[in-house]
Amino acid sequence: MKGIIMKHAVRLSILAAAFAAAATPHAAPIQGVGQIEKDWEMQCDNTGTCRIAGYSESGSDKPASVLFTRAAGENTPIEGEVYLMSEKELPNAELLIDGKAHGQVVLDKNSGYGKLSGSQTQALLTAVKRGQSVTFRHQNETWMLSNEGANVTLLHADTFQQREGTPGAFIHIGNEQKTVLAAQPKPVITVPSVLPAKPVIIKYGSKGYKNLLAQLLAARNAASPKELQSDSYGCADDEKEDMALYPIDKDNALLSVFCGRGAYQGMDDYFLTDGKGKTVKKHIGLLGNMGEGYQNGLLNAGLKGRGLGDCVSTETYAWNGTEFVLAEEKDTGLCRGFPGGAWDFYRTTSEIHREK
Repeated sequence: MKGIIMKHAVRLSILAAAFAAAATPHAAPIQGVGQIEKDWEMQCDNTGTCRIAGYSESGSDKPASVLFTRAAGENTPIEGEVYLMSEKELPNAELLIDGKAHGQVVLDKNSGYGKLSGSQTQALLTAVKRGQSVTFRHQNETWMLSNEGANVTLLHADTFQQREGTPGAFIHIGNEQKTVLAAQPKPVITVPSVLPAKPVIIKYGSKGYKNLLAQLLAARNAASPKELQSDSYGCADDEKEDMALYPIDKDNALLSVFCGRGAYQGMDDYFLTDGKGKTVKKHIGLLGNMGEGYQNGLLNAGLKGRGLGDCVSTETYAWNGTEFVLAEEKDTGLCRGFPGGAWDFYRTTSEIHREK
């Protein structure tokens, strides 16, 4: 899974740049960022919205998680949610802070999701910042929330949204009257009409295969930072798998190259080529094959964080008539026992329109 490591290395290398871009009021576009600290994590997306979640300690037999969501802009409200795992129907739970009751939280009895009231949200935020005990209780069941890492992730959200020192900050609340990060609308990507997604199979060892193989490494290196460039391609020829070419229009096609399989998923490498699949134009990405793959101008990919499937990351690339652009990038949070993951954390989001 070298590709997964490479991808996260690239993301870490752009983290500082993303904070710098967000710190400029007129910078465009906003670049989403993420931060994990112990039992908490923060992700902010390209509209400026930040989502911060805390969890029970790793390995807890009573998984619990809370999510705070806040859009960019002045005086935006903080929305609080909770997710409690139970084998029984769970219609409600009582919020306790240092043993003191702070009201009932109404839950969807089948899923365990519920919304916190405004007062519960503020009380819970104050508690985790102070290191107080936070528990949820229903009859004889109790869920405990960890506050380890809360202050760090909340501070990162403040930094991204430029709230430090202002009355609306999570951490370092002050009286500064300064411009905070303004919310931006979702970018619009228009997908033109494309050819039917019927792949042309390029057989392993064929002349066409060898011609493309010679171009793949150069294309990948051209799209990678210098420290991640390689002397060998290490995908198609090692796997001895056929390649698949999906026609997009008369001048462009999408090349899919199998790139290894782990215990519960695999990777595919994607490239943009000319319409006949003879010349590689650009490397798109090394992507997990848990998604739907290519369909009707959209390339959907996904990866499990581990075999349990309690944490998943997905990406969607959209064809805009010239290239595949990242339309959506999200994951479902830390691997803490929630089937499919606890929340949707976006780094990139957009509106996809079909050309009429």
